Amino acid sequence: MDTTKPLLMVQFRADERGKELERTAIREKFAQSDGSTPDIVFRDAFDARNDFFFARPEGVFSDFRGVILGGSAEFYFGGNSSSENEERHRTMLERVRPFILYLFEHDVPTLGICFGHQLLATFLGERVVADPEQSESGSFPVYMTSEGQQDPLFAGVPDDWKAFFMHRDSALQVPKEAVLLASGERSRVGAFRYKTRIYGVQFHPELDRLDHEERARLHPEYVPGSAEEFLSSLEWVPHARKILWNFLSITEEFAFEEIRIIR
Repeated sequence: MDTTKPLLMVQFRADERGKELERTAIREKFAQSDGSTPDIVFRDAFDARNDFFFARPEGVFSDFRGVILGGSAEFYFGGNSSSENEERHRTMLERVRPFILYLFEHDVPTLGICFGHQLLATFLGERVVADPEQSESGSFPVYMTSEGQQDPLFAGVPDDWKAFFMHRDSALQVPKEAVLLASGERSRVGAFRYKTRIYGVQFHPELDRLDHEERARLHPEYVPGSAEEFLSSLEWVPHARKILWNFLSITEEFAFEEIRIIR
């Protein structure tokens, strides 16, 4: 496989500042110890100019080595956003349906982060709801299952580690035919794998403490209690970015040119 092929990241954010913060964090955390960074192509799921891309994925996937489905602060599966956003959300789900089903069918290396994790769970038939008992915002432990400890996505990650969570919606259970890899302190489904290369993680491996502070300032509605106390409670999470490096290694083992293109 040509490992110079870029990663594809689909963004699900409405706020331009939020999109830029996400792009910056992803680029920074994918950077390797030697300073190299994979090329990443970004696509907006709500931009109608990308409709051809999502409707005919078989015509474009030979250009990419893997897919990242990003987070979102404005769109919810639990129905607690504005009516305008709910309509945009429904339209977007129909727009990306052929794309997501293609990922599933061909086991394309995929990493769904937070909203992207919930999106994968939804298309796999699991309910995602606004669940106050599972919602989290801040730095929390990630508890690995025995399967997660053996999975290549978590290679080199210690048993005792933390990541940043920032979500209101949660999957009720791990999707059928998927494997539970981790739970959060409150999230029942912290990470799962479908087939061999499709992953959902409820946490944000692309965020460090400074990134999380920026997100919290941009979306204070996610901050519980006093903003000052919340920001002071945030910890450094040095192991989370290892997830991104491991995902990059997983993409190197998969050759898109081996997929039989159906036209």
